[in-house]
Amino acid sequence: MDVTYADPTFIAAATVVVVAIFVRTLTGFGAALILVPSLSLFWDLRQVVLLAALVQAVTGFPVALAARRQASRPALMTLLLGSLCGLVVGALLLAVVPLPWLRRGLGLATLLFGLSRFTPIGARVAPVPSRRLALLAVPVGFVSGILMGMIGTGGPPVVAYLHYRLATPLARRATLLCYFMVLDVTRLPGYLRLGIGSRAIFLTGLALVPFALLGALIGNYTHGRASERVVALTVALLLVLTGLLLLR
Repeated sequence: MDVTYADPTFIAAATVVVVAIFVRTLTGFGAALILVPSLSLFWDLRQVVLLAALVQAVTGFPVALAARRQASRPALMTLLLGSLCGLVVGALLLAVVPLPWLRRGLGLATLLFGLSRFTPIGARVAPVPSRRLALLAVPVGFVSGILMGMIGTGGPPVVAYLHYRLATPLARRATLLCYFMVLDVTRLPGYLRLGIGSRAIFLTGLALVPFALLGALIGNYTHGRASERVVALTVALLLVLTGLLLLR
């Protein structure tokens, strides 16, 4: 992964990073769903998973810190309890599962999630707060942690769960931002310990950080001004196209 600022691949990657972090800052999720499948079209998936974690960890911390007061601590803590356990399993699978299988699995997950946003269930979900629903946080977090560790995109289960668990968009956004920040920071040392990483990946990740910060600034400015539904449907269309490309 030796790239320069003038490399067309790097320019494309920088554009993807701006869009991905913009979407995450605006809605609370979606960065990994855009970053990992898109960058996997021209870079090794294992490198991309580490690269995405690095970029999101650096840029996600200040955004999550600013939103932490709106986050639901009970939902966040129970989700993390399951997710941190699942993260270990996912990272081990990333290290041993053949890349073609990972790529197809990522393509299928991306395609299905993109299509779900065009269905009535994906487009509109009514919160259903209850004690039984709260108990589901640990298994939902475990599944999300496996997906996050293995293919870098563990958002869909948690996003769907919080739409039922939390009533307000602000609480959902803040909880998601804090959740992903913790997982992004936590999984980096695990990847390095498993030998997933190199000096070139870190240099590329650091070179992409300014573009991620630009996306975060645009997202913060746009939050409350743009139609999140329009943004979500546009992203869903991009996910469908990316998923189809990965399944080729």
